[in-house]
Amino acid sequence: MTNPGIFFEGVDIYGLSEGDSYWNATVRDICAALGKANIPCSPLNLQDHEYSTFSFDTSALPPFAIAWNFNNGRWALYEGRQVRMTSILPVKIIGLLWDHPFHWTETILEMREFDERVGRPPFHIGVMDRGHVDYLTAMGLARDQIFEWRQAGPTAIEVPPMTDRTVDFVFHGTINEVEGFDDFCQRLEITDGAVARGLQDCIAAIIEEPIDVYAAVLRHIVNPCGMDPSVLTTAQLCREIDRLTRDIRRVALLGGLRNLEIHYIGNVNKAFQAANPKGVFLGALPFGEIVTYLQNTKVALYDTINFRDAAVMRLFYSIQQGCAPAAEMNTYLEQEFVNGESILALNLRDPADNTARLQDAVTADDTLQRLADRARALCTERHTWDQRIAPLANAIRS
Repeated sequence: MTNPGIFFEGVDIYGLSEGDSYWNATVRDICAALGKANIPCSPLNLQDHEYSTFSFDTSALPPFAIAWNFNNGRWALYEGRQVRMTSILPVKIIGLLWDHPFHWTETILEMREFDERVGRPPFHIGVMDRGHVDYLTAMGLARDQIFEWRQAGPTAIEVPPMTDRTVDFVFHGTINEVEGFDDFCQRLEITDGAVARGLQDCIAAIIEEPIDVYAAVLRHIVNPCGMDPSVLTTAQLCREIDRLTRDIRRVALLGGLRNLEIHYIGNVNKAFQAANPKGVFLGALPFGEIVTYLQNTKVALYDTINFRDAAVMRLFYSIQQGCAPAAEMNTYLEQEFVNGESILALNLRDPADNTARLQDAVTADDTLQRLADRARALCTERHTWDQRIAPLANAIRS
């Protein structure tokens, strides 16, 4: 490879859009891991003024381009049509998804169209959850275009011990206000009683069962009501239900801990703040400040955000900063961690027990230190970008 590949950064996730964001930090860490695998790759931030234009000069093109969720910070005009830069860039494109693929159904179809139009190799998609593979194959993607991409974290560094940490609990992420069921139905123009009843059952299943959102939508709404089950037709409904149930799940889990002083990093709606008067609400912070905060925190809280077989990278970044993880569990976390030894398992249905166990945990620094150390050892052994880079490297080389 003459030129290095590029990994687009510049899109805000749990931080600020200018340089020091959670999104950009992970881009740089993954580029470093690719370099160790002998695949040169450099971050490219098209939101920087330096890159107000992007050359399609063949000699300047990278051999491949990677993007989170196909985002690259800029749109492009192609034959009078607004498209993503990743759609028309005439090199191999790799999309790494943070979310369920139905959030990107139209983009994925657009990518497939432009693969043929610009004559480039078929794009590849890395997914976190095995259930997402089934969704993409239902869209008609070839299985060899899809690879399982487990998220991970950085290598371990020396961090302060529990006895030096002054913050008991932290959560970093966005907390939206939960939309009422009637308002949700009105906004989506759901007037059929059978569809509304199916929607209620669908929401309950997603919250209470280990079921993929798309599968729940088919089971409880689409099939019983005789609706078109195609991925394109159902995509918008799936997206809306996914966002709603994520909000329900997150507010239920964290709102159930209202008697604890939890420090919240990220945008939090005012209703949640009012209902949780012991919370400390910090707003969005640059990623460097988040890292500093984590190194002064005993327990990092985590929710599954509807993933059944995956965990997002903020869990692993928190662990590597020395926090003990306390998490709502799913199949993947149950396979990777042991409750009481390397993670504190939280039960969405039992907020009183969650609160009591977390209160006990932060008063026993020695026990909590052992748990945090075991979690870090597991992450160092299995969940760093260096260890998780092989599927991405294989997709680049294929």
